[in-house]
Amino acid sequence: MSTALLQLKIEPSLRELLKELADYEGLSLTAYAKTKLKKIVREEKSKIFTENGLLPEQELEILVREREALEDYKKDRLVMKSAKQIIKELHA
Repeated sequence: MSTALLQLKIEPSLRELLKELADYEGLSLTAYAKTKLKKIVREEKSKIFTENGLLPEQELEILVREREALEDYKKDRLVMKSAKQIIKELHA
């Protein structure tokens, strides 16, 4: 796995607190910081994206379209289209 360098300027007192926590966990300061950053990123990402990796608006749009297609199918209004027809509509 490739890595990238991330440099942060923090107050010496914060660095010491982080070092104390890392020592308590038995980790180097770098390993501790990476572990905590990964946790923060996972938590923040889960607040923004759905479990499918989509934005909530995108997932809602898919669900709405799926419901409409199902309703059309139930009403026997579903019209099958050829690939040529779909491509023509996309380019219109």
